[in-house]
Amino acid sequence: MEVRTAELDLAGVTLGVEEEYHLVEPDTFRLARRPLLSEQADARSVGPHLQAEMLTSQLEAATEVCTDLRQVRDAIAAMRLEAATAAAAHGTLLLGTSTHPQAGLDEIEIAPRDRYRRLLDRYRSVVGELNLCGCHVHVSVPNLDVALAVMNHARPYLPLLAALTASSPFHEGRDTGYASIRLARLALWPQGGPPPHLASAQDYQHLLAALTASGMIDEPSELLWELRPSARYPTVEFRIADMCPDIDDVVLYAGLVRSLVRTLMQRIISATPAPVVPDPLLSAARWRAAHYGLTERLWSDTGQALLPAADVIEQFWNELAPDLERHGESGELEALLAQVLKRGNSATRQRQVFAETGALTEVIRDAVILTMPPSRHGTRTATT
Repeated sequence: MEVRTAELDLAGVTLGVEEEYHLVEPDTFRLARRPLLSEQADARSVGPHLQAEMLTSQLEAATEVCTDLRQVRDAIAAMRLEAATAAAAHGTLLLGTSTHPQAGLDEIEIAPRDRYRRLLDRYRSVVGELNLCGCHVHVSVPNLDVALAVMNHARPYLPLLAALTASSPFHEGRDTGYASIRLARLALWPQGGPPPHLASAQDYQHLLAALTASGMIDEPSELLWELRPSARYPTVEFRIADMCPDIDDVVLYAGLVRSLVRTLMQRIISATPAPVVPDPLLSAARWRAAHYGLTERLWSDTGQALLPAADVIEQFWNELAPDLERHGESGELEALLAQVLKRGNSATRQRQVFAETGALTEVIRDAVILTMPPSRHGTRTATT
């Protein structure tokens, strides 16, 4: 793949974060059965960073373009405050986990829009059983060739990023046995999963044309790879992560993802070839991350073996360390990563709350409170 390395400005790489929330009732914590946004135009009057999602019980929000981690944290807090304010005016609360631990699939309703009707008609129960929220991070790239080169290099790191952010152990009122049942469910989508290795922008365009001709997709935005070139922005979009209720975890994830992109751009500049990871092996590593999160061994592509999760994370950190030091981000992200390694990811916390209380409503209550942005006094902006 021909990449004009003179276009790679590692100091000017920006990022943005998109989050998806469940809307829940304040008294029962059940899914709200009424839409906050019925039409896309409504979003402008409710909040400039908000938009409707596929389910009427969901809400999506997106930050502005950010240049540093402080901006990322402030932008997420402001975005959540905007979303929480809109939800409160609607008589609901935000739940920032990938699944609603308690809700049955008979409680969800797909928004009445042509695009979603087409998806439901095409994929049937795969769409009708999709009560899931995610967190997407966009990182700027100069062009499609760079985006694809970064994707080729980044494929082996996707399972680890999934393990760090897993937040969907409960689904339909039971423990699924997975740290991220969201990833297991998304594997059912024929146009989802990890991206393939693509040799050029021309190959990517040919693939899009073939998938469109096959009837699988109507437009590039329907390509649900867990890492893809954005259809709307000059970015590469990391879609692997579960929705994390704790802002600290989102800042960590976003910071690691941007550092990874800068590190991979440096490898592209030095003409380091992308690793060749067979698709079945990548799928196996992804399954293991979804199943165990950080509680078991993960596949190390570097070591070509199963290693303790902490060891795989250490390998990853050592690869990013020179870039993080260069950009003055090492201290903050190291502290956030140590925090996750000590307390576990959101899936671990949810199971701990359930073990202590025996009630999924308490799991939801805890996650709702954690989703709320902190006030100036260090407390959450909403109570339950």
